[in-house]
Order: sequence, then C-alpha cells, then structure tokens
Amino acid sequence: MRLVPHQSKGSVGRSIGSGIKPFFLSNESTEKEKLCIFERLMRLKARYQYRVIKRLHAVHQMEGYPYAYCLNNPVRFIDPDGRDIKLYNIIKLDNNGNSVVTGGVSSTTNAALKDLVSTKEGKSFFAQFAKSGDVVGGYTFMEDGKLSNVTLNLWDYSYEKGEMPSYAQPNSGSIGVSEDKVTLKVVSAYSDKAEVGETLTHETQVHGYKVSDRINGKSTTTESQDHKALKNQDTKHQGYKQYKSTQEQLQNIDEKYKKAFQNAQKEYQNY
Repeated sequence: MRLVPHQSKGSVGRSIGSGIKPFFLSNESTEKEKLCIFERLMRLKARYQYRVIKRLHAVHQMEGYPYAYCLNNPVRFIDPDGRDIKLYNIIKLDNNGNSVVTGGVSSTTNAALKDLVSTKEGKSFFAQFAKSGDVVGGYTFMEDGKLSNVTLNLWDYSYEKGEMPSYAQPNSGSIGVSEDKVTLKVVSAYSDKAEVGETLTHETQVHGYKVSDRINGKSTTTESQDHKALKNQDTKHQGYKQYKSTQEQLQNIDEKYKKAFQNAQKEYQNY
C-alpha cells in the first residue's frame, strides 16, 4: 500500500520538490513501522489514496479554508452570490509548483459532461446546484436547484500545457462536501472522454447520490461502504443503482463507454 503525503499549504502540487517522499506499507511491515508511518502522515495532514481504484478516502484538508475554492485568489476567481456552478481547469504547474488555472474545463471533460447531463441521473446531480442560466456540458439550466445556495466547484486537472506531475493519477477523482460547497475533482490528463465520464459517474452517483443528506448533516453510507457496493455490484445500494443506470444510458450514447466501465469494474474487484 502506497501512502502519498499531501501538505496543507497551497495547491495539490505543493509537495513536488519539497523532498518529501511517498511511504510504503507491505505485508512484511512491522506494527512499529506502520505506526511510525501513520504518525508521520498525520503530522503531514496527509490523505490515504486507494492506489488500485485511484480514489482518495478523505476530503482534501484545504476544504476548510474559505478561499480554497479559488486558489486563495477571490479577486480573480469570483462568485458574486455564492450559488454558481464553477468550472476550473488546471493546465500546468509553474516553476514554483503552483497550479496555473483557467476558467472552464478541458475539451475532453466537457465532452464527458455533455454526455453525463444527457442522462437522467447526471442531469439531476448538477440541476440541484444550478442557478438559472448555469451551463454544464453545453446544457443550460433554466431554474434554480434545491441546493442552489451551495456552491459546486468542478476542478479539471487536465495539465494541457505541461507535464502531468507524478502524484496525479489519470482517471482519478474525488468529491468533497461541506455545508456551503461541494468540490468535484477529476484528472482528465492522458484520459479519453469515456474514461473521464466513468470517473464523473463514479463520483456523482456512487458517492454523490447522498450529497443532499451530507450537506444537511444526516447519516449516510461511508466511502468504504460505497466501494464495497461497487465491488459486490450490490443493487440494494442506491448509489450503485444510479451508477449502473447512468452507465447504460452512456453506453447508448457512445459504445466506447462500455469498455471504460468494464475496465473500471475490474479495478473495483481488486479493491
């Protein structure tokens, strides 16, 4: 099991060049070694990443910072009433390891979003956060959603104009939820539309089906329980049911989705 340290300062790429190296656990690791590693990770405020299925088990620690949604630059990346769906594209890292961000998302992610909002479940997920006039994947929402007072930030890590850093995993994603914002992230670098579409479906349906309850402080399934449902193809799990329904609709749109979902399911079996 590889544990990737994640520092609390700056953007996702801040640990590059810092001299901090990934830690490893194996079946041969002693309890003392495991304890040492976990203590070091806690001091680093690290998250654990499930390397096989490329998912993080915890919300990014920067979620608690008031301007994390705009890379601590509220002058440039504005949200006047706090209700818009905001799209950001990280295209590269500068010489200091900071993210270079543009508005919108990459063409690959936009194509995946276009297909996703064409499905019943995909449209429903984004509609709940939309303010009248918001556009996602070319679709314009005409009314305010029930969670339009909550900001939805979608971060696309495309690295279009620079090499992808070593810590980034293609097709990976995460979703973080707090009372006033939801942060959806996807790494589209070196991925095609179908792969990005599967990742977005995973995050918005398997985990995102319960987002309203999480915002309102209600008890929900854990991420581990969600992943177990995926592995076991548990049709009693609402998130898995929505994931499968979305999968079928996407495959009717483009047959390439069939392979993307099949490959993902193989990874989930190794979880």
